[in-house]
Amino acid sequence: MMKEEFKDKVIAVFGASIDEHGYYMDNMRRFIANQTEKCYIVNRSIGGNYAMLACNMIEDEIDTLNPDIVIVHFGGNDVGLYNYNANVPENEGVLNRRKSSLDSYFLNMRKLVKSLKERNIKVYIMLPLATNENIIEKDDIETVKDNVDKAKYLKSDFYCKASFAKINNMWKETVIPELRSIAKENSVEVIDMFSKTYEHMLKTNDMFTEDGIHYSRRGHDVLAKILLEYLGYENVPDTYDIKNDQCNVINRLEQLERHIQFFRRWIFYPEAHKPFKDVNTDEDVKRKLKELMQDPQYPFFAFAEVADFFYDDLNLLREKTVKLIKTI
Repeated sequence: MMKEEFKDKVIAVFGASIDEHGYYMDNMRRFIANQTEKCYIVNRSIGGNYAMLACNMIEDEIDTLNPDIVIVHFGGNDVGLYNYNANVPENEGVLNRRKSSLDSYFLNMRKLVKSLKERNIKVYIMLPLATNENIIEKDDIETVKDNVDKAKYLKSDFYCKASFAKINNMWKETVIPELRSIAKENSVEVIDMFSKTYEHMLKTNDMFTEDGIHYSRRGHDVLAKILLEYLGYENVPDTYDIKNDQCNVINRLEQLERHIQFFRRWIFYPEAHKPFKDVNTDEDVKRKLKELMQDPQYPFFAFAEVADFFYDDLNLLREKTVKLIKTI
């Protein structure tokens, strides 16, 4: 039986790139569509997002939707995973960067959870996902061939079992205890995704893309199963077929809207962190998009083209997507 607290509720997932990809939500919707007891999963996640920026985007991302429940999932961008390269000496500079990132992350997670609760939204904190200690180590940068932009500035020595073991230990020893404390302070629930994804990771090496951090289609099957079972559903399958159905249409519409938000988030950066100092309005964003598209080597060129083309249809895309979700 589905847990009573989730029945007929609109559940927004507020996170970063793994969640923005949306594949596990697509799987969840496809399963829920065939159940008698429903809830409605909406994607409010943006690649590269982090807790401080999310605090500034609540009005735009959450208030425009007015969900019953928000699942908060931040961490990877906040803590700076690449500061945990096992092949870099743990000198004072590295340790200071780690501490500064962690302090900021915890401060802003507290602020984010408090702000959501003040809106009478039921909040769940999703614990971080395991990274791939089972990664097949390689000697060249092809380890990140599915992330060409990363290959330009990341050394391939990061992509090794020892780095991911270091990250997973950081989750276990530092981040997870503090997130549990934040949850307890605010009387919110925790969804323990870490222990379950860690368990799966130890058994297989097909859950991840080649960067060892983001999840493959198979990995999203695992995430969907964990979350559906958390909601209380039974007889949840291990794998899903990608079908040309209503759920696929929803996912595509949602991805269009998320691509726009990927760039529109520039507006919401605090002044000291703005990637472009002169981007404060939608017109500024559209102007900056056109500038970036003049460079064919821009790593997010395809995203920029989509965002530029559909930018003025943002609200329409949102409305159509949520309307379709509620018909599942």
